[in-house]
Amino acid sequence: MNNVTLLHDNKPVKPSPYAAAGARLFALGYLPIPIKSGEKRPALGFDWVNHARRMDQYDVDAWSRAPDFGVGIALTEHLIAVDVDSDDPAILSAVDAILSHLSGHVIRRVGRRGYAQFFQAEGDIHNLKIGGCVDILAAGKQVVIPPSIHPDTLRPYYWSHGSLSDVEPCDLPTLSASLLAALQDAIEAITGVVEPV
Repeated sequence: MNNVTLLHDNKPVKPSPYAAAGARLFALGYLPIPIKSGEKRPALGFDWVNHARRMDQYDVDAWSRAPDFGVGIALTEHLIAVDVDSDDPAILSAVDAILSHLSGHVIRRVGRRGYAQFFQAEGDIHNLKIGGCVDILAAGKQVVIPPSIHPDTLRPYYWSHGSLSDVEPCDLPTLSASLLAALQDAIEAITGVVEPV
């Protein structure tokens, strides 16, 4: 994809966030989906999960031509994210203490606060809210990624550690159900919040 796209009035503009990242991510084996401009939700309607699972190069090319789509990554049974929605040092330290020893490329996306880190899933890991400040995002969820614009800060999301565009999913750290249970215990001990199952 070109770095400059011409609009109807022939004025050069930067490519959309989707055009800047989508094709590379798809080639690496991710499911990059278009995100509505100024929002955090997919531009594919209510059936976005099924559409993402069936996407092909034709879809990527078509979405790349749209002038203002952001880009998100559809998560699956094999690709998950830990979304830490807190800047509390105790929460960040607890998460790091459990996740930092895993081997693989650490990939973290930063938005307004905290971060989302990507993992391969080992075993059956489902969507889960932990302690009111950490979400385990799996199949049926998505994460908005750079260079999309955060709707609250109006600034681009950014990568603090690596970039998904640099690694294949198989190079990410693996998160197991046992590590997830340890993470849940640690966060709930700090916050005192036990989420209903």
